[in-house]
Amino acid sequence: MTVLVAATGLHAIWFTLRACQFNGEAEHFINRLALLLFFSGFTIYLQSWIVFLYATWPGSGTRLHTRRKLIYSVNGALNAVVWIIVFALSIAYFWGGRGSDDVSHSCDKCYYAGILLIAFTCFVLAAGYLLFGLTLYCSLQKIVNHSNGKCVEMRRAMRKVLFVGIVCTVFFALRCIFWMWEPVTGNYSPEGTYPWLFYTVVELVPMLSLLITIAPTQKKSKIKIRQKGKHAYGTVRGNFRPEFKSSSPKVGGSENRTSTKDGHALRCTASGLITQ
Repeated sequence: MTVLVAATGLHAIWFTLRACQFNGEAEHFINRLALLLFFSGFTIYLQSWIVFLYATWPGSGTRLHTRRKLIYSVNGALNAVVWIIVFALSIAYFWGGRGSDDVSHSCDKCYYAGILLIAFTCFVLAAGYLLFGLTLYCSLQKIVNHSNGKCVEMRRAMRKVLFVGIVCTVFFALRCIFWMWEPVTGNYSPEGTYPWLFYTVVELVPMLSLLITIAPTQKKSKIKIRQKGKHAYGTVRGNFRPEFKSSSPKVGGSENRTSTKDGHALRCTASGLITQ
């Protein structure tokens, strides 16, 4: 969330500069930096979903570390390429404006290429949260089914994944449409949509969805523990992590447990999903 908070702060500075009519190179680069930080922040969050998905796949025990490193490397490379191209286009835009008396066509190409690239990053985020959100939701559903519906926290995680996936998909797709508006139609934006559907709404709503879902739960909950034929009751807070292992009672001739892949026991936790 630190990256997203930094992006929000930079955009607040950018809005202030725009309101004071300080339009120029500094204002442009602050805007681009905020957009890139926003993109990186949401790819990092999506990266955690992908890592968890790999942890639940069969045979992931011995290859999980290698796969995790590969996911981190791909995400890092994607962000590096996007950052370099966006800033290179911005530098070319301003440098081209100074290097010749007639550079209107060259500057237009750099400007529109930068806008299209930002629209592409929005499309990548929308597609990523749609694809991996649905995949993760289905994966969690299988875990809940294997636990015979006893994993309450996993059900809560399913609702959070579904909520974040829908919000991010809708608002990133909406942002992609509006960023492509000028290159496609030749008009800057539909009346009344700037800056709300370019920056404000399409940034704040996904960020708030993350804040809501990752906030720790402090509400007390009553649990029931079965141990050696006896029942024990207790009141616990959000950090309790009940485990479902091979000692669980059998139902229909098969053990009632969560999905365990090569020693990676998936636990329920009130603070999130844990792979051990």
